[in-house]
Amino acid sequence: MKINAAVRIGVLAATATVAVAGTTAPAGATTSSSTHVVINHPVIVLGSTATVAGYVSPKLANHVVYLQTHYSSGWYAVAQTPLNSTSHFSFTVKPGALTTYTFRVYDPASSTGVAASYSPIVTLTTKRPTPAVHLAIDRTSITLGSHAIIHGSVSPNLRYHVVYLQTHYSSGWYSVAHTELTSTSGYSFTVKPSGIATYTFRVYNPATGNGSPASVSRTVSLAVTKAAAPVQQCTPGYSPCIPPGPDVDCAGGSGNGPRYVVGPVYVTGSDPYDLDSDGNGIGCES
Repeated sequence: MKINAAVRIGVLAATATVAVAGTTAPAGATTSSSTHVVINHPVIVLGSTATVAGYVSPKLANHVVYLQTHYSSGWYAVAQTPLNSTSHFSFTVKPGALTTYTFRVYDPASSTGVAASYSPIVTLTTKRPTPAVHLAIDRTSITLGSHAIIHGSVSPNLRYHVVYLQTHYSSGWYSVAHTELTSTSGYSFTVKPSGIATYTFRVYNPATGNGSPASVSRTVSLAVTKAAAPVQQCTPGYSPCIPPGPDVDCAGGSGNGPRYVVGPVYVTGSDPYDLDSDGNGIGCES
């Protein structure tokens, strides 16, 4: 565990772990003291810091106090700092393991006859950071029958951990697919909704067996619309439509096709198929 002692003005001084013996007040000492302490964050993410701070009464400016932590065999000093002019102290602690630490501050007897004292005990619990689930979608709108890809990653790396694709219905979130994270902690889901609607998705990362908490990604929406009807291609100048292609003749006539149309056909253009033989604007009249 890395522990720094920080005096009130903010100067940091790393100290080694040492055992501190109790200091006895000079003979005839009659003044008692009290040490008050608080911890600003009793639960922190592993790798971050907490502050153990307080003051000693009566004032003992420049008197050295010790931050102690408890191991199985007893209490050990892990940092020290002089009290400032108002008898306050501050220690910044940065634990290096997942556990609960127990701290107290020891104020040894002073040379001026003030007796030694201990602060109340405070605890500090470390926890793993909440994994970040990154999510992206390759498109936000598709036509019915098409698909979209939802992909992303989880950090820190949780390789081979199973994550779940969830969609939201009126009553809550439901898992619709799952996949194992890759060796680089990535994932990918292909979605092909079966109805016309707007779907909302997220990726859920459940807690792991080693204490990493559960987390979820941001949400994304996917709109599914009806596919547009194909645009009919027509040869210009004819109504009803005659699709472009080989020659067209009137059904029942003497023409040899290979395509035939049943009249009447209204001709408004150049009549490339020669359906309006009399030029009155109507082809295949009989």
